[in-house]
Amino acid sequence: MSAHPPESSDHGVNDTAFTPLWSNDTDEIVLTGKNDSSRALQTLASGTDIPLNEPPQAVEQWNRGEHGEFPQTDAETSAAPRHAVLEDGRYIQDAHATLVSVQPSTIVHTSASERTHYVAPSGEVLGVVDFRIRTPSGSRSENRTVSHAVTQTRVSETRLLADGNVVARQNQTQRPRLTYSELAASKEPTTLTLEATIETTVRTTRRTCREYNATQGTCSAWDGQTNYRSESITVTDSIDVQPYQL
Repeated sequence: MSAHPPESSDHGVNDTAFTPLWSNDTDEIVLTGKNDSSRALQTLASGTDIPLNEPPQAVEQWNRGEHGEFPQTDAETSAAPRHAVLEDGRYIQDAHATLVSVQPSTIVHTSASERTHYVAPSGEVLGVVDFRIRTPSGSRSENRTVSHAVTQTRVSETRLLADGNVVARQNQTQRPRLTYSELAASKEPTTLTLEATIETTVRTTRRTCREYNATQGTCSAWDGQTNYRSESITVTDSIDVQPYQL
């Protein structure tokens, strides 16, 4: 995994499996002068990246744990990774679908500026979806009121596409976990796309005074009208991968 590692293991991954997982971290060997064999692997990992013959299962376990801890928000808040692309509709704001992980997989740096993301022909994609709802402001006067309320909001469906073809679906979740199988190896990369449809419905109520008492300055009878307006937007995130038997 490419990141700055936390100080200790988590998500049920033991220390022995945890230590070799991290690459692209700062390599600084700290020598204590003690001959402590139990810390030998940790010392080695702090100074270099440890090569592995295949993607370790601990990576998938760690990623699922991190994925499960993504914040759950309310309709007024959208949580997004820094690299997420946010989109706005009329009511739906700061919406995104963001790929978190394709696993099992490995990244090979073929040159200083090029890399290839190899994935197993069968695996899973972890993603997150979030958004917030902008409820319009109402208005009020002596003879007229307008109010708005959100009556429904949801991620109706998430989909995984391979080169534009839907290979998996999941309903009503903001932390999709989608499996794929039998991706064919070829010279050209395969584009995996996470796609999510977000829906909301806003109720607008308008009340107009029918009988106004000028002496008391109040309305004694109102005429009301209610209508509903729905909105749906689709957000996506894509990654190019190379299917390969890892």
